[in-house]
Amino acid sequence: MSISILPVDKTINAVDKLANTVGKGVGYIRKPKHVKKMAGAYSEALGIFNKSPDEYDITIENGAFSLVPKKGKPTNKLTVKIQELIQHGIDEKFKESFPNLLAEKENLENIIDSAFKILESCKEQASPDPIDENWLGFFYDKAKSVSKKDAQLLWATILAKETVNPNSFSKATLQKLLELEQAEANLFIKFAKASFRYGQTRVLVSDEKSLNDIYNIGGLVKIMELEEINLVHSEIKFITIKPGDSVELIKKNIFYKIKNDKDSDYQIGIYKMTNIGKQLCTLFHDDKEFSDEELKSIFKPDDKLKISIHQGVDEYRYVTTPIRTL
Repeated sequence: MSISILPVDKTINAVDKLANTVGKGVGYIRKPKHVKKMAGAYSEALGIFNKSPDEYDITIENGAFSLVPKKGKPTNKLTVKIQELIQHGIDEKFKESFPNLLAEKENLENIIDSAFKILESCKEQASPDPIDENWLGFFYDKAKSVSKKDAQLLWATILAKETVNPNSFSKATLQKLLELEQAEANLFIKFAKASFRYGQTRVLVSDEKSLNDIYNIGGLVKIMELEEINLVHSEIKFITIKPGDSVELIKKNIFYKIKNDKDSDYQIGIYKMTNIGKQLCTLFHDDKEFSDEELKSIFKPDDKLKISIHQGVDEYRYVTTPIRTL
């Protein structure tokens, strides 16, 4: 799987870039044994404090916390350096939030490790442009509460894609992903997998029959639900093809070329994604494959409206000889 279309001569190694980014930004050390040792030290300190809370104070200084005996000096064994993965909330409420801090730290480490694995498996090159520090801090603040493995993989994918192409995801998109209910996410995934890339946006070619029978979305009311959460525009738009012209819709590196040989304009009704929806859509494989019968139902070809299906060469070019025609 590739997540970049950057010119090779203008790129840097994506894995190295991510390592430098998280190393500078959050003090992340990608050494599993070290991480486990740190987690053990945290747990040991917490256990000691919980057993004798009246005998110890917790102090924070220079990015480290210590268990300080009220009648003595802290020992080196009980002084644990804090990895700056959690950039907020280390204050006088630290004692109450300490267990949460451990879970949040583990969540972020899982997400960062998964992002490394994604980049390593793709052998990606990245833009030399840095990830915005404010964006990165916002990402950490939101991602630290993500504990489910499948959700962590989505956040890891975001971090990997942002490493390759900075500004791929807005803060609004991160916030929306965090807020999505499972039912909303499932509905949007159906829309995303059935959609086509058209120019710089994503569209669902549709009428009421297709919504129900082919996409299994559930009708216009479901499109309106997606509009309410700012992922899709429910107002139907049209792609207009002039006589003699053609347009291409793209899915899974397959180009669907629609050629209008009629004497009048031909219009294709579409629902468009919002910018947030378009960004979230990149997290899912558009793996809904349509049969020829389904494609005929969607586009309604005839002797004056031809549909040819072409293998893509890259994001923007395709082989001129079609795989087949409808």
